[in-house]
Amino acid sequence: MRPYIVITLLFNILLVFAVYEVDGNNKLSLRKNHISLPFNCSSSNDSDTTYIQIFKEKEIKKLQIRISRIYYLLGFVVILFLITSAIIFIRHNKKKKFQMNQLSTISRCEKKQISQDIELFNALQALMYEEKIFKNYGITLDSLAIRMNVSRNRLSHTINNYTGKNFNQYINEYRIKEILKMMSESNYKHMSIEEIAEQGGFNSRSSFYKAFKDITGQTPSQFKSKTSS
Repeated sequence: MRPYIVITLLFNILLVFAVYEVDGNNKLSLRKNHISLPFNCSSSNDSDTTYIQIFKEKEIKKLQIRISRIYYLLGFVVILFLITSAIIFIRHNKKKKFQMNQLSTISRCEKKQISQDIELFNALQALMYEEKIFKNYGITLDSLAIRMNVSRNRLSHTINNYTGKNFNQYINEYRIKEILKMMSESNYKHMSIEEIAEQGGFNSRSSFYKAFKDITGQTPSQFKSKTSS
């Protein structure tokens, strides 16, 4: 909008200038009507009257020429102002249309992406609940992405977007839930904590204890002693 502002300011300045010039020249013309000549006006004759008349006519012509130039200039500025305004208006509308089309395209792409992400996450949940793939302690983000036929980045983004966790946190949460269930059932009372952890998908004692404490807020031994009492 900068050209619009510049043209508007220029138009206003020239308009004030024109009014000032017209007013000034009118005053000048009036002063010329009362001009004091270098000789005594009381003894004026036909030649004096002719001289005054010629002088007045010259001043009027000069005034008319100056006013005409100002009006021509004002007309040019008005035309330039209208053309500039029209160009700015057209460009603004084109830019607005382009932005609206972009937003519409982005909106459609986002909806499609969201729909695909929901499908991916539902498929992932099905693998967790039905097949319990988290029990496979060799599972990794790469191997799971290959199985689901998606990139590792997309799978990682989907997990983070819908759960707020990274891949390891997501998998370990399912493992700990399964282990808690096993530790509470009588069928597994004869098994040690490490054996239960291994069946739950952990192949490292340290990683199991850390994940258990992070999720439950207590150690496996503390949890087992509470359930046994």
